[in-house]
Amino acid sequence: MKSLIIYYSYYNKNTEKIAKILADKTNAEIINLKETNIAVDLDSYDLIGFGSGVYNESLSPILYKAVEG
Repeated sequence: MKSLIIYYSYYNKNTEKIAKILADKTNAEIINLKETNIAVDLDSYDLIGFGSGVYNESLSPILYKAVEG
């Protein structure tokens, strides 16, 4: 199964730490939205996970924008 984790982590990078652990355990590719603007063919993945810190009682607007495409 081909897996991908897309995340945005800014303040304490706790989301990044968790994303890296999950990627390591599941052999998933990982994308940090803070560091990249690359286009990804999501259809080529069987499983996609998303992660974000909580900012003003909501997930990151950057993550929402990436998901909406």
